[in-house]
Amino acid sequence: MVQLCGKGDRGGQPGPAGSRYSDASHEAGEARVIPQRVIPLLDLQQNQHTVPPIVGLLKTSHRLIDFAQPRVDPSLEQWALTKGCSGRWTGDATIIGNCENGGLSFVESGTGHIEHMGKTTWSNQYCMDPLTWTGSGTATETAANGDKIFVQTTPHFIWTSPTGGTWIEEETVTGGTGRFAGATGSSHSKGTFTLTSPTTATWEGTTIGTLWY
Repeated sequence: MVQLCGKGDRGGQPGPAGSRYSDASHEAGEARVIPQRVIPLLDLQQNQHTVPPIVGLLKTSHRLIDFAQPRVDPSLEQWALTKGCSGRWTGDATIIGNCENGGLSFVESGTGHIEHMGKTTWSNQYCMDPLTWTGSGTATETAANGDKIFVQTTPHFIWTSPTGGTWIEEETVTGGTGRFAGATGSSHSKGTFTLTSPTTATWEGTTIGTLWY
Protein backbone atom coordinates (compact mmCIF):
# COMPACT_ATOMS: atom_id res chain seq x y z
CA MET A 1 0.00 0.00 0.00
CA VAL A 2 1.28 3.45 -0.93
CA GLN A 3 0.39 6.31 1.39
CA LEU A 4 0.90 9.93 0.37
CA CYS A 5 0.11 12.65 2.90
CA GLY A 6 -0.66 16.29 2.24
CA LYS A 7 1.75 18.99 3.35
CA GLY A 8 1.61 19.46 7.13
CA ASP A 9 -0.18 16.11 7.65
CA ARG A 10 0.93 13.72 10.37
CA GLY A 11 -0.06 10.50 8.66
CA GLY A 12 -3.80 10.85 9.41
CA GLN A 13 -3.53 10.90 13.22
CA PRO A 14 -5.79 13.54 14.87
CA GLY A 15 -3.90 16.37 16.52
CA PRO A 16 -4.59 18.14 19.80
CA ALA A 17 -7.90 19.96 20.05
CA GLY A 18 -7.66 23.46 18.66
CA SER A 19 -4.41 22.80 16.81
CA ARG A 20 -3.97 23.21 13.07
CA TYR A 21 -3.71 19.43 12.87
CA SER A 22 -7.13 18.67 14.40
CA ASP A 23 -9.75 17.15 12.12
CA ALA A 24 -11.99 20.17 12.56
CA SER A 25 -9.37 22.63 11.28
CA HIS A 26 -8.46 20.81 8.07
CA GLU A 27 -9.17 22.85 5.00
CA ALA A 28 -10.27 21.29 1.73
CA GLY A 29 -6.93 22.11 0.10
CA GLU A 30 -5.05 20.12 2.75
CA ALA A 31 -7.14 16.98 2.48
CA ARG A 32 -5.20 13.72 2.63
CA VAL A 33 -4.87 11.49 -0.42
CA ILE A 34 -4.48 7.83 0.53
CA PRO A 35 -4.65 5.59 -2.54
CA GLN A 36 -5.45 2.01 -1.61
CA ARG A 37 -3.63 0.45 -4.56
CA VAL A 38 -0.98 1.23 -7.13
CA ILE A 39 -2.77 2.50 -10.22
CA PRO A 40 -1.88 0.54 -13.38
CA LEU A 41 0.25 2.53 -15.83
CA LEU A 42 -2.33 1.85 -18.57
CA ASP A 43 -4.91 3.81 -16.55
CA LEU A 44 -2.41 6.56 -15.82
CA GLN A 45 -1.78 7.07 -19.52
CA GLN A 46 -5.32 8.38 -19.83
CA ASN A 47 -4.66 11.14 -17.30
CA GLN A 48 -2.27 13.70 -18.76
CA HIS A 49 -1.99 15.52 -15.42
CA THR A 50 -0.93 12.38 -13.54
CA VAL A 51 1.44 10.74 -16.01
CA PRO A 52 4.31 13.28 -15.97
CA PRO A 53 4.98 13.03 -12.19
CA ILE A 54 4.80 9.23 -12.36
CA VAL A 55 7.13 9.14 -15.36
CA GLY A 56 9.49 11.44 -13.52
CA LEU A 57 9.36 9.16 -10.49
CA LEU A 58 10.11 6.13 -12.66
CA LYS A 59 13.04 7.91 -14.29
CA THR A 60 14.38 8.97 -10.90
CA SER A 61 14.00 5.44 -9.56
CA HIS A 62 15.83 4.11 -12.61
CA ARG A 63 18.70 6.51 -11.99
CA LEU A 64 18.87 5.54 -8.33
CA ILE A 65 18.88 1.84 -9.18
CA ASP A 66 21.49 2.41 -11.86
CA PHE A 67 23.62 4.42 -9.44
CA ALA A 68 23.43 1.63 -6.88
CA GLN A 69 24.85 -0.96 -9.28
CA PRO A 70 28.57 -1.70 -8.70
CA ARG A 71 30.82 -0.30 -11.36
CA VAL A 72 34.23 -1.67 -12.27
CA ASP A 73 36.62 0.54 -14.15
CA PRO A 74 37.91 -1.62 -17.05
CA SER A 75 41.44 -0.50 -16.28
CA LEU A 76 41.04 -1.50 -12.62
CA GLU A 77 39.59 -4.85 -13.67
CA GLN A 78 42.66 -5.43 -15.81
CA TRP A 79 44.95 -4.52 -12.94
CA ALA A 80 43.10 -7.00 -10.76
CA LEU A 81 44.24 -9.75 -13.14
CA THR A 82 47.73 -8.41 -13.58
CA LYS A 83 50.62 -9.67 -11.45
CA GLY A 84 54.12 -8.34 -11.26
CA CYS A 85 56.85 -10.77 -12.20
CA SER A 86 59.81 -8.65 -11.14
CA GLY A 87 62.74 -10.09 -9.26
CA ARG A 88 66.46 -10.79 -9.05
CA TRP A 89 68.45 -13.77 -10.33
CA THR A 90 71.89 -15.36 -10.10
CA GLY A 91 73.13 -18.39 -12.02
CA ASP A 92 75.57 -19.93 -14.44
CA ALA A 93 75.75 -20.70 -18.15
CA THR A 94 77.56 -23.34 -20.19
CA ILE A 95 78.26 -23.76 -23.90
CA ILE A 96 77.29 -27.35 -24.70
CA GLY A 97 78.03 -27.41 -28.42
CA ASN A 98 76.78 -26.02 -31.69
CA CYS A 99 73.24 -25.38 -32.89
CA GLU A 100 71.95 -26.74 -36.18
CA ASN A 101 72.25 -23.26 -37.68
CA GLY A 102 75.93 -23.02 -36.68
CA GLY A 103 75.43 -20.91 -33.56
CA LEU A 104 76.54 -21.73 -30.03
CA SER A 105 74.17 -23.76 -27.87
CA PHE A 106 73.91 -22.47 -24.29
CA VAL A 107 72.30 -23.99 -21.24
CA GLU A 108 71.86 -21.80 -18.21
CA SER A 109 70.28 -22.17 -14.81
CA GLY A 110 69.63 -19.85 -11.92
CA THR A 111 67.69 -19.11 -8.77
CA GLY A 112 65.88 -16.02 -7.68
CA HIS A 113 62.90 -14.50 -5.93
CA ILE A 114 60.03 -13.34 -8.13
CA GLU A 115 56.84 -11.50 -7.18
CA HIS A 116 53.82 -13.79 -6.84
CA MET A 117 56.08 -16.83 -7.28
CA GLY A 118 58.41 -16.63 -4.30
CA LYS A 119 61.67 -18.56 -4.51
CA THR A 120 62.00 -19.60 -8.13
CA THR A 121 64.38 -21.61 -10.28
CA TRP A 122 65.23 -20.75 -13.88
CA SER A 123 66.38 -22.97 -16.72
CA ASN A 124 67.02 -21.69 -20.23
CA GLN A 125 68.39 -23.22 -23.41
CA TYR A 126 69.13 -20.97 -26.35
CA CYS A 127 71.14 -20.65 -29.53
CA MET A 128 73.48 -17.67 -29.79
CA ASP A 129 74.88 -16.17 -32.99
CA PRO A 130 78.61 -15.59 -32.24
CA LEU A 131 78.75 -12.73 -34.76
CA THR A 132 75.92 -10.60 -33.36
CA TRP A 133 75.74 -12.24 -29.92
CA THR A 134 71.97 -12.31 -30.21
CA GLY A 135 70.03 -15.50 -29.63
CA SER A 136 66.67 -17.11 -29.04
CA GLY A 137 65.50 -19.92 -26.83
CA THR A 138 62.95 -21.33 -24.41
CA ALA A 139 63.01 -21.17 -20.63
CA THR A 140 61.05 -22.45 -17.66
CA GLU A 141 60.49 -20.72 -14.35
CA THR A 142 59.48 -23.05 -11.51
CA ALA A 143 57.88 -21.74 -8.33
CA ALA A 144 58.50 -23.29 -4.93
CA ASN A 145 55.28 -25.34 -5.14
CA GLY A 146 56.21 -26.78 -8.54
CA ASP A 147 53.97 -24.58 -10.73
CA LYS A 148 55.76 -23.57 -13.92
CA ILE A 149 55.81 -20.68 -16.35
CA PHE A 150 57.02 -21.20 -19.93
CA VAL A 151 58.94 -18.38 -21.58
CA GLN A 152 60.40 -17.53 -24.99
CA THR A 153 63.69 -15.64 -24.63
CA THR A 154 65.81 -13.40 -26.86
CA PRO A 155 69.14 -12.79 -25.06
CA HIS A 156 71.83 -10.41 -26.26
CA PHE A 157 75.43 -10.22 -24.98
CA ILE A 158 77.42 -6.98 -24.90
CA TRP A 159 81.09 -7.67 -24.32
CA THR A 160 82.88 -4.98 -22.33
CA SER A 161 86.10 -6.94 -21.77
CA PRO A 162 87.62 -10.25 -22.94
CA THR A 163 86.23 -11.94 -19.83
CA GLY A 164 82.74 -10.53 -19.51
CA GLY A 165 80.19 -7.86 -20.10
CA THR A 166 76.49 -7.08 -19.81
CA TRP A 167 73.42 -8.80 -21.15
CA ILE A 168 69.84 -7.88 -21.90
CA GLU A 169 66.91 -10.14 -22.65
CA GLU A 170 63.28 -9.87 -23.69
CA GLU A 171 60.92 -12.57 -22.45
CA THR A 172 57.42 -13.55 -23.58
CA VAL A 173 55.28 -15.83 -21.42
CA THR A 174 53.62 -18.59 -23.47
CA GLY A 175 51.78 -20.57 -20.78
CA GLY A 176 52.36 -22.59 -17.66
CA THR A 177 51.09 -25.27 -15.30
CA GLY A 178 49.04 -25.23 -12.09
CA ARG A 179 47.81 -21.75 -11.26
CA PHE A 180 49.84 -20.42 -14.21
CA ALA A 181 48.02 -22.54 -16.80
CA GLY A 182 47.22 -20.30 -19.76
CA ALA A 183 49.38 -17.47 -18.41
CA THR A 184 50.55 -14.69 -20.71
CA GLY A 185 52.86 -11.75 -20.17
CA SER A 186 56.19 -10.18 -20.94
CA SER A 187 59.29 -9.00 -19.14
CA HIS A 188 62.66 -7.35 -19.65
CA SER A 189 65.81 -8.57 -17.93
CA LYS A 190 69.35 -7.23 -17.74
CA GLY A 191 72.54 -7.94 -15.86
CA THR A 192 76.21 -8.86 -16.10
CA PHE A 193 78.18 -12.01 -16.86
CA THR A 194 81.73 -13.13 -16.15
CA LEU A 195 83.61 -15.99 -17.84
CA THR A 196 84.92 -18.67 -15.50
CA SER A 197 86.39 -20.76 -18.36
CA PRO A 198 86.29 -20.70 -22.17
CA THR A 199 82.88 -22.44 -22.05
CA THR A 200 81.33 -21.41 -18.72
CA ALA A 201 80.25 -18.19 -17.06
CA THR A 202 78.39 -16.87 -14.04
CA TRP A 203 75.69 -14.24 -14.34
CA GLU A 204 73.35 -12.08 -12.30
CA GLY A 205 70.51 -9.79 -13.18
CA THR A 206 67.08 -8.35 -12.56
CA THR A 207 63.71 -8.78 -14.24
CA ILE A 208 60.84 -6.34 -14.57
CA GLY A 209 57.62 -7.53 -16.16
CA THR A 210 53.92 -8.22 -16.04
CA LEU A 211 52.06 -11.52 -15.83
CA TRP A 212 48.38 -12.25 -16.55
CA TYR A 213 46.85 -15.46 -15.22
